[in-house]
Amino acid sequence: MVRSVIAGAVAAIALCFPCAALLALFYRFPIPFGGYATGVDGLVPAMLAVAFYGIALGGFVVVGVLGGTLAMFTPASAQPSRRVMVQSLGIAFTATLSLAMLELFIGPW
Repeated sequence: MVRSVIAGAVAAIALCFPCAALLALFYRFPIPFGGYATGVDGLVPAMLAVAFYGIALGGFVVVGVLGGTLAMFTPASAQPSRRVMVQSLGIAFTATLSLAMLELFIGPW
């Protein structure tokens, strides 16, 4: 169970980077102190923005706790299951999508 919790937390944090890149490619992603990035030119800045949001604003703690908590409630197994990885992907995508759409809820940055 401990392996699944750690795997869920680490996977949720690690999957935030490709999720942000995909959101920047197909939608948009907010870049700190730089507006929104879109398209191919926004891939690298979006992943750097995830590192900023995760470290400076504590996003990695939130995403890791959510990933670990959700993994704790999946059926226990000796190895981290595919279900834990899919749930971690869902958490990572939800977290990055909420950043991309935050302006719709709170107004312009």
